[in-house]
Amino acid sequence: MRNIIKIGLALIIAFLIQTSFLKIRLPLLLLIDVFSLIVIYFALKGGEIHGMFTGTAAGLIQDSFTFTIFGINGFSKTILGFFAGVIGSMIEIRQMIVLFPLIFIGILFETIVNFFLCYLVGVKAQQLNAQILIFQPFLTAIVGSIIFKIIFKFEK
Repeated sequence: MRNIIKIGLALIIAFLIQTSFLKIRLPLLLLIDVFSLIVIYFALKGGEIHGMFTGTAAGLIQDSFTFTIFGINGFSKTILGFFAGVIGSMIEIRQMIVLFPLIFIGILFETIVNFFLCYLVGVKAQQLNAQILIFQPFLTAIVGSIIFKIIFKFEK
């Protein structure tokens, strides 16, 4: 029960941060996917079940204020949570050398799945360009690995 409350609070904070980024309208801030960081964190801490639950909830919340078909972000973040949980149970995740590529590859994979799903259902999504494909995973991985490292240091 305590994990559900933590996940809920983290998703509320992510929602507030992400909607604040939309109001600020700085292009660099829009490239940081806070919801994916929440999904990856809870997947690494709790395994694939927590990752899938958090991914579904985070994706559906993100779908509620984006202009895509409801459920596309939910599905792609569920996949992200599952694979991050599986990989997190196999390797030591407290090292920066592991965190950065894990977050980068996870968000890159999620972005590709998201665009592929939009293509399959015929939704005209943003073009899959270098800005989204490279910079979003890169900036999110930098911010995420720093935040995760700080959190892991306080959890000891």
